[in-house]
Amino acid sequence: MKIRDKLSIQFTILVASILLVFCIAIYYWSMKHLRADFYNQLYDRTVTTAYIYLEKDGFPSDLYETFREQYTRTLPEEIAQMFDMQNQPAFISPSENITYDNDTINYIRDNYVYPEYYEFRRGDVQSVGLFYPDNQGDFVVIVSAIDIIGQSHLNNLALILATGFSMSLVVLFFTGRIFAIQALKPIPEIVEQVNKISASNLHIRLGQQEEEDEISELIATFNKLLNRLEENFKLQQRFVANASHELRTPLTSIIGEIEVTLTKVRTPSEYQEVLNSIHRDALTLHELTSRLLEMARAENEKLSQFVVPVRIDELVIEASMQVEKSYKNSKINVNYVIENGQEENFYVQANRSLLLNAVINVIDNAVKFSPESSSVDVAIASLDERIEIRIEDRGIGIHHSELDKIYDPFYRTNEVISQNGYGIGLSLVKRILGSMDADIEIMSKPGVGSVAILSFKKTDERYNGIINTEFV
Repeated sequence: MKIRDKLSIQFTILVASILLVFCIAIYYWSMKHLRADFYNQLYDRTVTTAYIYLEKDGFPSDLYETFREQYTRTLPEEIAQMFDMQNQPAFISPSENITYDNDTINYIRDNYVYPEYYEFRRGDVQSVGLFYPDNQGDFVVIVSAIDIIGQSHLNNLALILATGFSMSLVVLFFTGRIFAIQALKPIPEIVEQVNKISASNLHIRLGQQEEEDEISELIATFNKLLNRLEENFKLQQRFVANASHELRTPLTSIIGEIEVTLTKVRTPSEYQEVLNSIHRDALTLHELTSRLLEMARAENEKLSQFVVPVRIDELVIEASMQVEKSYKNSKINVNYVIENGQEENFYVQANRSLLLNAVINVIDNAVKFSPESSSVDVAIASLDERIEIRIEDRGIGIHHSELDKIYDPFYRTNEVISQNGYGIGLSLVKRILGSMDADIEIMSKPGVGSVAILSFKKTDERYNGIINTEFV
């Protein structure tokens, strides 16, 4: 079912429910009013009956005749009955149609002394009874009648309300449909525009509406989604192209060396030289594929499930030791900075193996792009609510215009093209830290050096010795 049909039906049901309650309320209060008015008329007839039959001995003849004329104008189906102390009919013969049991008569006598009266109803017959003390005796007077006129008014009112309600349903449905169509009018246009968007034209954006409503917000949100998709799609294309190029280079070298070697018989030393060259290319290929797998691993959304409290200072020392093994002449200085009054807390929530990989990458870059004689300084600072790792080198630096691109996969600045590497490291670091609610900021000046600041949120939890090894 389409939204406009749902809205039309829901609108009709809602307003129809309100109208139905309103119609029922009108009918109910009209019925209450008509019944109350008829009981008042019955009360007047009851008092008139008592006066005529019990007070006529004290009335002037002309006034008595006036009461008799009034009494002759009876109500529809009116029956008047009067009972003495023994609950026997007095003055008026009992009706063949309506009789009252002793319990009802005694109840009226005990609880309703004139001018108070008792109202009760049996089917369509309404009755009023009262206890009337008199010098001739104490009597219970009951007058009953059927409100034919009032019931006719109620029937007409019910017919009018039912007819009006039925007609209102039809009007409400079509009116609601018109409003729904008008409100959702931009949606078919949006659907048509969305259907035109494909992988080949992700640059297309939906046209904004003039009104600032929910549909306009939806369009703006969808356009933002398209921006992210286009950016990620371009990133993926660039990643695939660069990865294919980087993978093809060592593979082409290996295939070429093997083909050249197989053209003729070689000496053992020549075979050994070719194998060494193939081994180097294979190591290069292995390192590249490992980096690509690490990047894919860092983008896995499930990584946030495999975090434990990690002592960051111990991890930094371990990372520094691994980098120093790779660069024999490297010198890495690790220092602690603790603010006055701060507890020595170096624990963060992280996936330890990935965080170690990220820290190694940053320190490795600092050492790789620094002169052999210079050192790299690593400072671990315990601040108020965060922990910062400051890695400072005195290397070739990065130009300011390229700082916003260094996190792109396979991007390499002009200063480092001659160096070994693939331009994956910082992109990998950015993704790893992003999955751990951490961040990295790099400041650099060409010819002076660079400073990388890794920022983490502290945790009061401590490592319990249990590590989920699925991603370790």
